Amino acid sequence: MFNTNWSILLVDDEPDVLQLSRLVMQDFTVYGLPVELHTAASKAEAIELMETKLVPFLPTIPPPRVAVAFIDVVMESDTAGLELCEYIRDTMGNKVVQLFIRTGQPGVAPERDVIDRYDINGYFTKAEATEDKLYSLVKSGVRQYLSYMVATMTPLILSRMTAAAGTRDSMQKFLQMTPMMQRDGHYVFIDGLGVAGSLNVTEASALVERLDRIVGQSLGNGDKFVMDNDQNMLIKIAGNHTKSELAYVVAGDWKYLPPDTVKTFLHAVASTGAALWKQAG
Repeated sequence: MFNTNWSILLVDDEPDVLQLSRLVMQDFTVYGLPVELHTAASKAEAIELMETKLVPFLPTIPPPRVAVAFIDVVMESDTAGLELCEYIRDTMGNKVVQLFIRTGQPGVAPERDVIDRYDINGYFTKAEATEDKLYSLVKSGVRQYLSYMVATMTPLILSRMTAAAGTRDSMQKFLQMTPMMQRDGHYVFIDGLGVAGSLNVTEASALVERLDRIVGQSLGNGDKFVMDNDQNMLIKIAGNHTKSELAYVVAGDWKYLPPDTVKTFLHAVASTGAALWKQAG
């Protein structure tokens, strides 16, 4: 969830196409984060890249690092690109990356046949690959990827939280794997997601207190979201008869204002944690 960039994979056996694509996309940003471009000249090279270098950012979380892939159809064979799409979806089980077929020989792989047969997100010819076209596909592809990623992670994280519930000790162990969460003045510092851990209790308490004074965005039931100009983020869960008061805070690590899908996910995690903490006594 705590991206510093968006990985885009370009697969084509024509060096000029890869070079031009790099030139066009190098300054693209989505939600304020830059794209990171990776290239492969064949099906085999793309598979090796995805399985060895572009691995999930967290081994225990299914969503992949690659957000969007642009794949040529005709490379080492007339169907290499389509075979690569099948491999990504079926063999790798990667249903989240947004796959776009682009081809210089549309007659070899007609659009309707490809769309009907393969689990891809879009199709266009190289003649249509203008800067504006690539810009719109990267933007929309990353946004869709992020929505799918949140949809995948939400039940996984919440089920793990529920499994860890029961005692303060078991909940404590779970919270050590999540961004710092505070309950009744006690802070759990994490680096399991690679986003925090440098603050001591006094500093973290002061940060929560300062952010809590900002009105922020209402999340309902007295809960709220705050993000200041220094990229510090707070989700505050209001305590009641079913939930403990809880603050979820990340210090200066967000590079962009999280979209609503991400805020909803973070709020669900914090809210569930507050309810389970209350149950644990």
